[in-house]
Order: sequence, then C-alpha cells, then structure tokens
Amino acid sequence: MGRLLIFEPRVRPDVTWCEVRGSCATVPLAEPSPAPVIRLPARPRARAKGRSGRFVLTRRGRLARTLAVTFAAALLVLSLMARLGDPGPLVTARIATVAPGQTLGDVAAAELPGLPLPEAVRMLRVFNELPGVTVRPGQSLRIPAL
Repeated sequence: MGRLLIFEPRVRPDVTWCEVRGSCATVPLAEPSPAPVIRLPARPRARAKGRSGRFVLTRRGRLARTLAVTFAAALLVLSLMARLGDPGPLVTARIATVAPGQTLGDVAAAELPGLPLPEAVRMLRVFNELPGVTVRPGQSLRIPAL
C-alpha cells in the first residue's frame, strides 16, 4: 500500500502537495471555513490604590514638579521676608554735622545709641545714600527717627 503525505503549502497557499506511489499531483483546496471568533469579556484595568486619573508622571516629571513647587515656595518665603524686614519709610528726626576726625561709626554711636554699631552704620549709609563709610568734616547727615 502506498503512503499519503500531506504537507502544509509554503509557496502556493491554494494547493497542497501529495505523494501517491511516487507520483506528485496538485490538489486544489476547498475554501477554508473561518475559525470561530471567541470574544472574552474585557477585564477592567488595574489601577494603583488612591489614583483615579489617567495622567501618570514619570520620574523626570515628578522631579520637575518638585523643583517647581520648591522654587515657588522659596520665592514666596523670600517675598514675605522682604516685606516683613522692610522698616518702611524712614523719617528724618534731625540733622547731624560731621566734626573733624569723626568717622561714620562715631556718628552712628553718638546719634543712634539704641542700635548695635554695625546696624546703625548700615542704617545711616542707606538713609543718606552713601556709597561707602567715608564721610568728610562738615558733611550733613540725616539721622532717622526710630
């Protein structure tokens, strides 16, 4: 008895090759019936606990968000510190004239005794718009009222 071997077609999908007692013949195939389609119910997507939105930040996005919030908070704190540290407009209480041999520190110590010396010197420089700590004899300095 002969053997019948059927191979899956690789070159021509419409025929199969068979071998019957040493001779080869082509046999046309019948139209294949479509395979039944099995549809599975859709599974709900797994979500992390506590997250309800679709928007998920990457590691770089979280870093950018953290830096932006930190920068905004630092800017807010510095702004508030500048407003709280601003003494407001200073009012001239009196005018002092620099004597020969007197320095700005001497004038600050004599005219503003309630303040520490570095702060009194700074206040006189800012209030009189002085570029440095050098003063000339006979120069008039405005002394702020505290």
